[in-house]
Amino acid sequence: MRNMINYAKKKNNTQLIFIKIIIMESLKYKVITSEKQYNKYCKILEELVFSSSKTKVGKDEIALLTLLIEKYDEEHNTYELSNPVELLKSLMKDQNESS
Repeated sequence: MRNMINYAKKKNNTQLIFIKIIIMESLKYKVITSEKQYNKYCKILEELVFSSSKTKVGKDEIALLTLLIEKYDEEHNTYELSNPVELLKSLMKDQNESS
């Protein structure tokens, strides 16, 4: 992939650049950049984890979504800084708002 992109840049070949864009756009999951996307991925992960059939592809999706969600959590949540009681109250409040 990288060689193809470098070749396209050197040759200024718009067709190869377009192919790269198509490939990147077809990714099923991407790095989480918003809370809406985060919530969507959490819901998908929950469905996959509790599904009765776990194929290799399903297990790979679970692993990938877990990594993406953990990365977003590390960058955007400060749970470890919270008082445990306050954290629980906050989680309960969030749950009530999403219901």
